[in-house]
Amino acid sequence: MNKALVLTAVLLLASAPVRAQQSLSDQINAVDAVQQQQQQAEQAARQAEAQRAAQAAEAERRAEARAQASARKAAAQAHAAAVAARQKKEAEAVADKKRDQSYEDKLRELNLERQQLQLDAAKAHVARENEFIDQELKAQAAHTDVVKSQADANRNLSTGTKDYLEKTGDAEIKSQEGLFK
Repeated sequence: MNKALVLTAVLLLASAPVRAQQSLSDQINAVDAVQQQQQQAEQAARQAEAQRAAQAAEAERRAEARAQASARKAAAQAHAAAVAARQKKEAEAVADKKRDQSYEDKLRELNLERQQLQLDAAKAHVARENEFIDQELKAQAAHTDVVKSQADANRNLSTGTKDYLEKTGDAEIKSQEGLFK
């Protein structure tokens, strides 16, 4: 601002011979008017600069807001993707666990059925054991009866043969006695 005053004063002094007619008050008024114009121009320049700075700051703020919004959106998407991945993993783990439990349940059920069948077979064998024993006893009794029958038959044959031989011998003796008499 001082430079502007000095410059204005130099211009005025240079034009002093031409304007010698003008009074000192006119010269002061002219210098004052130039100063006011310069001040207005400087003020307008400052306002324009302030306005440009404000617009630039507003543009920067908007850009920063857009960047933050974009970053928040990206973070939200990443978070949503992470949550979805975690939920999917948890669902797969639950499905695996359920599948494993189902397999183990079926395996236990099969083992129980196998054990029940073995138990039923053992019970049936025990229940039929008496029948087997009875059949064995009957077979032994039948064998004993056969042996007895054979023994009886042999005894009867022996007795019959003995009787026959005795009677044949008696008859022979009688027939021989009759010959000698």
